[in-house]
Amino acid sequence: MAVPKKRSSKSKSRNRKTLWKKKTFTKNYNKIFNLKLNSIIFKIKNL
Repeated sequence: MAVPKKRSSKSKSRNRKTLWKKKTFTKNYNKIFNLKLNSIIFKIKNL
């Protein structure tokens, strides 16, 4: 009975890790996107 429980916990932790990676990736992507947008707006304002 103990073996399947251990397996399930392992798969859960793995899923959590992948979710965390996805979250961090989207966060970084949004940061870069916002920086690019800001730079474009800044250039337009200077013109």
